[in-house]
Amino acid sequence: MIMKKILGSLLVLIASPVLAVSISSVDKTSIYPGEIVTFSIKTSGKKIKFPKINSIGKYPILGKTYSRSISSANGNQGTHIASKSYTFRPEKSLLIPAFNLLVNGKNEKTKPIKITLLKPSKSKAGDDFVLSMKVSKNEFFIGDKIKLDLILKHKKTSKVNGNININQLNIKGLSLKTNGKFIKSNDNFFETFILRYQVSAQKIGKIKIASASADIRSKTGNLSNIFNLNQSKLIKKIYSNSVTLNVKPLPGDLTIYGNFKIKTLIDKVNFKQGESLNLVLEITGKGNFEDIEDFNINIPGATIYKDDSIIKNNIWSQRFAIIAQDDFTIPGFAFSYFDKITQSKKTIATKDIKIKAANKITNNTKNNNFNKNNSVNNRFEYYYLLLGIIIGIVISFIFYLFKSINKNHINKDLVKQIKVTRNDKALFDLLLPLNSVKLSEFLYKLEENIYKNKKHKINKKAIINIIRENL
Repeated sequence: MIMKKILGSLLVLIASPVLAVSISSVDKTSIYPGEIVTFSIKTSGKKIKFPKINSIGKYPILGKTYSRSISSANGNQGTHIASKSYTFRPEKSLLIPAFNLLVNGKNEKTKPIKITLLKPSKSKAGDDFVLSMKVSKNEFFIGDKIKLDLILKHKKTSKVNGNININQLNIKGLSLKTNGKFIKSNDNFFETFILRYQVSAQKIGKIKIASASADIRSKTGNLSNIFNLNQSKLIKKIYSNSVTLNVKPLPGDLTIYGNFKIKTLIDKVNFKQGESLNLVLEITGKGNFEDIEDFNINIPGATIYKDDSIIKNNIWSQRFAIIAQDDFTIPGFAFSYFDKITQSKKTIATKDIKIKAANKITNNTKNNNFNKNNSVNNRFEYYYLLLGIIIGIVISFIFYLFKSINKNHINKDLVKQIKVTRNDKALFDLLLPLNSVKLSEFLYKLEENIYKNKKHKINKKAIINIIRENL
């Protein structure tokens, strides 16, 4: 009788649902710099609430995965099993803390796990694979650019047949650019592959570039697949030396480093009153063009429009449109930078440019003197003067008639051009030289459409009416 009770109790225990037990684990407890760790929590139960983990230590979570399954045996009630994984990239040794989760209404707690950061040992000269890092100089000014080479040497007698995957560099405080193409060479013992980076600093001070790494994997292939990351078995991981850079600030208030030339280009030196004159400022050479600030011009009595600067093919340029009624002078532009060649401050500048109003009547000669020749009779001078006045009146009348006819013709031609304009820029270029106060509102809206991506509707009929009535 007692034996039957014991057997019955055992059967009840076997048939009961599996008790919730939460297990935490990592895919590796020892890592090298740059490696990713996957931390997982696995538990069983119908109602599971995993902890919200956005970071482990001070390292943010890079990705999360979740899985759930139901297992059953001998027709018994199924067991719900759930797992959640978190990936992160630690930069130092750390202890993953215990986390709380809720399973079937009860609190569960994971166990802490220690992660140890290993110090990589750089590959040695006699190894089958040797990875090294070399920079053109360790100390340089902010704004300057240096070269960094990752050099991989593969011993020709090596029996390892696999892909070599170089892990790309990503260093805080540095901008690195590469075309991804290898410089290849051979000698009696090694095949050599050099991957070249162009490096510029984004901050001042000492910056350490940790050891670069490469994975040697079992998949068959050759070194032409050097960036072909795959899931094949890792045979060996190799590391390079580390490098420390010292980025120095530019002296004074300078922010630009390099070697430059400056010039101005204009489309005319003589202009009609109210006509637009186009000016282009160009800075050419080598350096951190992206840090050059836009320039301004101040010309008394002139209206000035300017575009944002652009950089193309090592040329920094900025455009201006100038409208004036009288003669004016374009002041010289001055630009200071830290010269790469002389290693000192250098200022370059353009010269002032004098612009003349082509149809402004100027007279720098002496005043007319009707008494140049005392032998000339004053009465004849009076007659000549009177005749000149009469001729002047006749010419003015003819000029007025011609101007009225010509103005009407010009206005008709201008109206026709306005009607056929296909975009805001073309219309802006037509209206700008007119220098009309009544058109200023339209010019302002057109300028915002062109340069500020606004969507103002432009009423061409209203513009045409202003031209017909006032111009």
